[in-house]
Amino acid sequence: MRATGRRSYAFYASAVAVALFGVRLLGQPWTTHFRPQFPDALNPGRTDTYYAVARLSPFRPKFYWSPRPIVYPAFVWLFGRSSHLIVLGQTAAYCAAFAVLCVTVHQLIRTRVIANVAAVLLALVAIQARFALWNTQILSESLGISLGIMAIAMWGRVALGATARRVTWAWAWTIVWLFERDAHAVPVAVVLVPASVVLALTVRSLTSDARRRLLVGSVIALLACGYVYRAQQVTKRNQYPFDNNVGLRILPNPSLRAWFVAGGMPLDDSLAERRGHSAFDDDRRFVNDPSLARYRRWAEGAGSRRLAISLVVRARDWNHLLGKELRNILADDYQAYDGYGVNHRLPGRLPWQLGGPGTPMGLMTWLLLAAIILAAAAIFSSRLHPIVFAFGGLLVVLVDIYCSYVGDALEVNRHLAGPLSRLSVMLVIAIAAGGDALVHARLAHRVEVPVDA
Repeated sequence: MRATGRRSYAFYASAVAVALFGVRLLGQPWTTHFRPQFPDALNPGRTDTYYAVARLSPFRPKFYWSPRPIVYPAFVWLFGRSSHLIVLGQTAAYCAAFAVLCVTVHQLIRTRVIANVAAVLLALVAIQARFALWNTQILSESLGISLGIMAIAMWGRVALGATARRVTWAWAWTIVWLFERDAHAVPVAVVLVPASVVLALTVRSLTSDARRRLLVGSVIALLACGYVYRAQQVTKRNQYPFDNNVGLRILPNPSLRAWFVAGGMPLDDSLAERRGHSAFDDDRRFVNDPSLARYRRWAEGAGSRRLAISLVVRARDWNHLLGKELRNILADDYQAYDGYGVNHRLPGRLPWQLGGPGTPMGLMTWLLLAAIILAAAAIFSSRLHPIVFAFGGLLVVLVDIYCSYVGDALEVNRHLAGPLSRLSVMLVIAIAAGGDALVHARLAHRVEVPVDA
């Protein structure tokens, strides 16, 4: 009875908290109808905006080979392209995702004090203006954050106990998240799929159904990644990000420039003039200048493959560039995208960077603490499922940050908003899961050691 009472109290308290959050987030600008403010959402002169793709509808084959990944345009279509309803749907999805995550973490962590602190920190991450403000914009970042959080929660439930049903839901949410943005395909393909296959083949405690679902899900996820790659080729939707990288990163960097030239990049005077320019500069000269026709042919074929290979073989160069921008990336509160004044109504950064790293030193401190605690827990604890979940989740997020950064040289901070929200969440989970495992390992040791009379 007492446990039931506590659950009822928690349910009503969370309902009140969600209502207050919704009023603070949406109340003041409610009469604006949250009309789209950025050209990626709505621009009558373009056919690649979210509204333009949503107008095709998911019932037409062309929708699946459009200039945008399919999930967010489908979401816009589902709400009849009404910005008011879209923002309400985004906010509801955001609240639901964090609620499911908090409940899952509370069940996963057995030490009540640690579980309660972790749930509170996760809720504080959710209400930070820098993440919540995306719910007021018709941009894919909001749904990307919510789907990523939900996928984390579902894999957390698998760590609680890997039933076939839980594995199925985890893969389902992961694949939907994968379709939300092309950059998500890389962490799924290079981290999550191999890890799932290894676990399916090596963990003896898994049931045959759960093992089968892990393997089947891995195959489906790889097929989904293949579709994303093919859709990129057909729609050429990576053309602008690729040109941005060439103009703003590759041409100005001697090491990267030499490596891409060795891979066939035709560095003539016309291309050299694009140094320091994006795909949209000078009346989109990257796309329209006849003298760059040879470059464009290379970019569509060998150039795109060269960029993908560079993620591995030129990782040192890309990480060096990321390191130079990291302070600005971590410190950004996305004021440029806060068209509805969310930063004035919701909390900003938490003290002592408790809501996630805000400086390079803070990031190193969080990562070092998580690594030490997880390593100690892996050595001393016999309950490894939460540790594997936390370590794997952190690895997926770090690869996601890296791929999102390399993916485009424009609006870098915007593209990293989702990955940084997931990083904040996974750091809390990793430290909490590791600390919980160490506490219970210590308690088990005390029980095993005989006490002298």
